[in-house]
Amino acid sequence: MPVERELQTLIERNMEAMLGVRFLASEFTMGERHGGRMDSLPTCGGVGRGGAARRR
Repeated sequence: MPVERELQTLIERNMEAMLGVRFLASEFTMGERHGGRMDSLPTCGGVGRGGAARRR
C-alpha cells in the first residue's frame, strides 16, 4: 500500500478522535457539475461528546 493511502486510511479510522468529526466516505465524487473528488468526507453534525459541532 502506498504511503499516501496508508496515511489516508489512518486518518479516516481516527478522524473522530483526532479532529472531532465523523468520517462518512472515502474518495467521494463531487459529481459532473463540480468535478473532482474528496479524498475523505467528514461531517461535524451530530457528533456530540465534545466534537466540532459543540465547539462553535
